[in-house]
Amino acid sequence: MKRILLYPALVLLLCACGGSRKTVTTPSAIEVPASKYKDGKGIDRKLASRLEKEARTWIGTKYKYGGETKRGTDCSGMVMSVFRDVAKIKLPRSSAEQQKFCKPVKKDNIAPGDLVFFSSSKKGRVTHVGLYIGNGDFIHASSSKGVMISNLSQDYYVRHFHSAGRVPSLKTSGSNQAQQKEDKPRSIDKNESVPAAKKEVRREEIIPEKQAPVPTPAPIIVTETIRVVERIVDTVYIPAPNPPVSDKKTPVDTLKASTGNEADSMRASVRKAMKF
Repeated sequence: MKRILLYPALVLLLCACGGSRKTVTTPSAIEVPASKYKDGKGIDRKLASRLEKEARTWIGTKYKYGGETKRGTDCSGMVMSVFRDVAKIKLPRSSAEQQKFCKPVKKDNIAPGDLVFFSSSKKGRVTHVGLYIGNGDFIHASSSKGVMISNLSQDYYVRHFHSAGRVPSLKTSGSNQAQQKEDKPRSIDKNESVPAAKKEVRREEIIPEKQAPVPTPAPIIVTETIRVVERIVDTVYIPAPNPPVSDKKTPVDTLKASTGNEADSMRASVRKAMKF
């Protein structure tokens, strides 16, 4: 039964800020002189502001080794929860792994939204982490006072400062500023001479001028004399033999003969009558 109860305790111990059972003791909140830190160019300002706003809601949460909720949390648990809820990025659980996950940032270039790491180990291993919010301040989970705001100029953090890092895949403010400069129109002074714009011509944009259609030449008519040669061929006519005369009279011949005789007799009768 004792072995079963010890198992969850071991899991919690392995999830501490530095991944070891030893609790890191950090100083409580004391009055800190105004910091002389100058923030560098970091992640997008709006995103950094959202991260800070979420982290401030954790202030006052009690310290709990291996915790990651507002009922109790350690340093890496709070940082992991803030980035998960605001930036939808899953960070490693321990502060040492978070330091390896981030891109290194020089101390004089730390900007809001970056992570600051500290070491109280003789071997120089990372044992503590906080969220930098600007002007030297950072939000972290102190083992003695819980989640609070401290400053990098405090003697303890000056002596135990390890490194700073920037969570990858976050939009940087430098890219936004450059984009804004490009989009912002440049104001021209009245006295300033405006150079003539260079005419850029691309090969693919050159359009050849339309040429006038070439008129089709009229067809040339050439008169040509054609010489016709007539060839006369002699024709020999051979008369056909007459058909034989038949003594027999056909009915037609008989009719012609009788009709002729009647006509002659009538003519003769008319002549006689005219004489009288």
